[in-house]
Amino acid sequence: MLKTLVDQHECHRVYNNKEAKVKWIVSKFENLVKKNPSIDVKLIGDLLRENYRVLVDIQRVYKAKKRAIKG
Repeated sequence: MLKTLVDQHECHRVYNNKEAKVKWIVSKFENLVKKNPSIDVKLIGDLLRENYRVLVDIQRVYKAKKRAIKG
């Protein structure tokens, strides 16, 4: 029998996501990159974190940007 429920958890959110592959990043930002090919990869990384709560390494974002420009 449950007598006390503490409805507060103190787990830290993990933003690192190894499943956010280059192909997925391209699918989310291809139009943005094609409209603005000089967009900074750091800005794309920030947008990933803000919009999708995903933190990926900058090299993966760079590869995604390069692939999006290439088409």
